[in-house]
Amino acid sequence: MGDDAVRLKLVDEIGGLDTAIAEARRRGGIPKGEQIRMIEYRRPMGGWLQRWAGGLVHSAMEQSLRLPAPGSTLKWDGDAIPEE
Repeated sequence: MGDDAVRLKLVDEIGGLDTAIAEARRRGGIPKGEQIRMIEYRRPMGGWLQRWAGGLVHSAMEQSLRLPAPGSTLKWDGDAIPEE
């Protein structure tokens, strides 16, 4: 999948966090020995109404898509979608 992403030009190259930091240093002109501090930005959690509505949407999608429970085994004969 990573090779496909490179081929489709969705990413520049395959690498981990260290590779990304090294490339950011290079592009930012930051010398190798200079200390940097990582700051992690997390997505803020929505208010109770947003979480509640998101839960409803998630439940409705699970029911309408009839996805199997995580970890369950799905048997399919190739003709019809199995009923629960």
